[in-house]
Amino acid sequence: MNPEQWGEILRSWIYPALQGVTIRWYPSASDPQKGIVALYIPKQSPAQRPFLVTRTIDEQGKQAGAVFGYFERRQAQVLPHAVQDLHAVLQNGARYDDVVNQQLDDMRRMMQRLLSEREHEAQAIIQRNVSALLSERIEQALTAVNLKEKPAFILAAMPMQPVSIPTLFTSTQAEIVHVLEHPPQLRPHGFGWRTEERARIVQGQLRRVVVPEYKILDLWMDGTLIVAGIGDGSFLAWGSNRPQRNLDFLFINPVVLIESTYVFAELSKQVFNFAQPRPRAIEYKIELRNMTVNGKPCKLGRPLDGSWSSRSLGIHSHDAPASGAAFSVKWEEAERGSVLAC
Repeated sequence: MNPEQWGEILRSWIYPALQGVTIRWYPSASDPQKGIVALYIPKQSPAQRPFLVTRTIDEQGKQAGAVFGYFERRQAQVLPHAVQDLHAVLQNGARYDDVVNQQLDDMRRMMQRLLSEREHEAQAIIQRNVSALLSERIEQALTAVNLKEKPAFILAAMPMQPVSIPTLFTSTQAEIVHVLEHPPQLRPHGFGWRTEERARIVQGQLRRVVVPEYKILDLWMDGTLIVAGIGDGSFLAWGSNRPQRNLDFLFINPVVLIESTYVFAELSKQVFNFAQPRPRAIEYKIELRNMTVNGKPCKLGRPLDGSWSSRSLGIHSHDAPASGAAFSVKWEEAERGSVLAC
């Protein structure tokens, strides 16, 4: 009796190979040339089942490898499965496979529906959080520039998904710092957000360019961009407080309003080119505060005759309904091009 030969027969005749098989020879006490061969087969992994016999012996004693057999031990006997039994097993397996696939498809559809619902809920939460955080940071900017109690014009942009500006704090020579210190302009000495001041790091959270009581530009590490300027005759209502014009109200200069808003949009495009990943949705905000002087609301319009007299402005302008207003615009990246959703 050669245990290695028996092990080789098991390995070559059974698929997949049995694991942990032990073959031992127990000789007879009265005749060592006789004895018992014991094959111990431990419990096999369910993932390996079923085990098939890959060869058979025909009536002439020849091996046949083109067929296979399936056997089950029942008490002291090991019986082969008839072809009808094998056919039924395979057919049931095919039906079971169809049932499992259908169940998996149903589960996938259910998971997609649940994920879609959760995504909508998450977006609503993010939207609320974005708006609250943006308002908080605007307050911080107005405090830093000392415009909380004065007429103020504010523009802001904030990505609606997590992004970062990785080079914001790397160096004073970084390209993003140059953009903050030299924001875009339409013309020399135009109405924009240049101050000729340095962009300084504040509490390791943002870079800030500020001229107290005049203008401020904040860029946070997470991409929040805020600018604010004085709303009186020094900026937004430029020219309306000159003594010779004798105006007792603020007249919003439409050129300043349009030009400064446009260059802010250009600035945001440049800033978000440095964001990782690139924002797919951005909330833009424009806000006016404390635009009432001596109990009179500010005005918006244009003098048709080019004059700045109170009579001319009164005819060709409109009173603001309140001392402040805020408007938001949501930009979303579409599959083709871009869209603005208000």
